[in-house]
Order: sequence, then C-alpha cells, then structure tokens
Amino acid sequence: MRETSRETTPFEQDELNILLGIAYTRTRKYGRAKDILFSVTPEDNRLKKILADALVELGDSARKIGYRKMAKECYEIALLNDPQIELGDRYLLLVRESYRIGDCDLVIRFSSRYINETHDTSRVFTKYVDCLYQEGKWATIDSLKDYFKRHGRIRDMGWALGEAMYNMAVEKMSEGKIMTAKDILEELVNEIKSPRVLLDEAYFLLGGIFEELQNPDSALDMYYKCMQTSLTPRSPLYKESVVKVRELKNEMGLN
Repeated sequence: MRETSRETTPFEQDELNILLGIAYTRTRKYGRAKDILFSVTPEDNRLKKILADALVELGDSARKIGYRKMAKECYEIALLNDPQIELGDRYLLLVRESYRIGDCDLVIRFSSRYINETHDTSRVFTKYVDCLYQEGKWATIDSLKDYFKRHGRIRDMGWALGEAMYNMAVEKMSEGKIMTAKDILEELVNEIKSPRVLLDEAYFLLGGIFEELQNPDSALDMYYKCMQTSLTPRSPLYKESVVKVRELKNEMGLN
C-alpha cells in the first residue's frame, strides 16, 4: 500500500534550510550559505537559537577571509534571533564597523555587551566614550570615572568625562540638588581639570552655589578662580565674576 505524502511543515522547512546553510558554510560556499541563512525567519525559539549559531559560524568563516561586512551582518542577525547569545571578541568587529559608518547607537550597544561579557573595557574604550559623548550619555560616561582614573585616560579623554560631569551638575542644580552639584563640580575642578574651556564655568557655578549656601568667603574664592581660568578678560564670565567679586566685597565690608 502506497504511503500518503504530506506537505513539509514550516518548522521542518526552516530546519532544513538552516541545515543546508550550515552545509554550505562548511563546504566554503559562503554566498549560498548567506542567501539561505539570511532568508530564514523561524518563529520557533529553538530554531532561532540554532539559526543564530549557524550565523555565527558563517560570520566567523567570513571574517577569516576578510569579508568583514558579511561577518558584521551575520553577527547582527544572530543577535536578533538569539539576544542572549554571547559573541565575546566578535563584538570588536561590530564596534569597529559600526564606528566606521558613524552609527553610535550600535557602537554603544555592542560596546556595552562586550564589556559585560568580557569584563574588558580597554579595547572599546575610546570609541565607546566618543559615542557616549556624541549621544549625550553623561551618566554612563560618569559611571566609567574610576576607569578613567585608574588607567590614565583623563590625559587623553578627560574632556569627555569633564563635560559629562559639568552637564550632570547643571542637571542636579535644576533639580534643586545643590549639594550633589557642588560635589560634582568640586571633583571636576580639583581632580579632573578637563576640559580647560569649561573650568571657568564650573568655578562660576560653584561661586553661585556657595553664595546660596551663605558662604561668601568660598564664593569669592570661586569667582577669583573663574577669572584666573577664563581664556580672556573680555569673556562674559570674566566680566560677570568681576561684578560678583565687587558685590561680595561690598557686602563683606572689604572695600
């Protein structure tokens, strides 16, 4: 008695396609492997994980022969299918290629994943911080403060940390958290000391904070330091500091 044929289910077809893609990868038919694996869109979670592993294998093969674009696409689609997959050092390629095309969102995402998986910050630090700066992720930059200090990166990247701290202080002031803003600004001017173009502004803000705290001696000191660090006596902050110094000295009976 002849068996009745049946149609292949979507699950079975996806599984067959994935296996075919793997076979093409292992026989170095990378173009065919890419066409098949990139076209598979399984709904089953188990198949998604199998597809992700197959894409990583294809990406690794492509990377070995210098096909970085294909490797990047493989790893990205693998992550879409299995967000929990670990890529380790493969993230370095994703970070590098994403930075090259100016996609800071991806640089930040891939750098974060790399750091979480490998506990290594050094190999992505510069690109990561640059993109965090471009995207205004001040709190994340500040969270790297200890790394900046321990590894001597204030010397070359301190401008990013300093501006992040300055913007965080301004935000805290707008929220009425004066003491928090004061602590941030004092660390900026006393330890980070970068970028130089923001130091006069930081001192000026500290002057205002000390006035609010009814500490005229410290306020006066901050305004003098603002004048000392201003790039030119013609700058608005220099002139405002002169006015503040005059007012404070009058109030303190020092004139």
